[in-house]
Amino acid sequence: MLFRSLADPHLGVDAVTIESGAQASFEEILTRADRIEQLELVVILGDMTMDDALDNRFSKEARRQFERFGADVVYIPGNHEMGNHLNADRIEPLLTRERFDFYQENFTPTPWTRDVGDVRILGVNNLIAGSDYSEEQEQYDWLREALKKARREADYVVLVMHVPPYLHRPEESEEPDYYWTVPWQPRLKLLGAVSRTPPDLMLAGHVHRELHPYCNLCR
Repeated sequence: MLFRSLADPHLGVDAVTIESGAQASFEEILTRADRIEQLELVVILGDMTMDDALDNRFSKEARRQFERFGADVVYIPGNHEMGNHLNADRIEPLLTRERFDFYQENFTPTPWTRDVGDVRILGVNNLIAGSDYSEEQEQYDWLREALKKARREADYVVLVMHVPPYLHRPEESEEPDYYWTVPWQPRLKLLGAVSRTPPDLMLAGHVHRELHPYCNLCR
């Protein structure tokens, strides 16, 4: 039994998405997925669409397309669905309670847990970092306990989110652009929640390039 993650497919029906070649890329991903035997779960690491934070119709089309995997699909919200976190240098659209509630009601509510064989996957929404929503602290508390439980019950633990906690070093207090990372104070809370019982692997999307910054946080 296997799982695969997919970040930032940016599917939709708007002209920008069509011109970007997102649909063609997704068709190639589906072709490759068809070759995987026993694919059980697909984790969408956010930004399933391009403009859904402004118009919810795009996510409905994206979700229909994800059903083509022929496996269970779970979601992590991206900034293009929920809006950017409130410290993202005022880059619009920003996170709102309305967008948060829409996602929680229509997609996989975060935080969540999924088991695939001997692997436990924990999903969190770090777009609410620094929001002062009650769900933010509740998620940190949940994560601490979920990681402890996962370490007892699973052979391998994976933590997934949309925005990388940092790009280079976790101790950096001033990233060049907070749009790409979790802001400093919420980052301390997030990393504090994982430090005592770290996962074996952390996966994120958002930056549209390959990064390997998490080795010193994981086992």
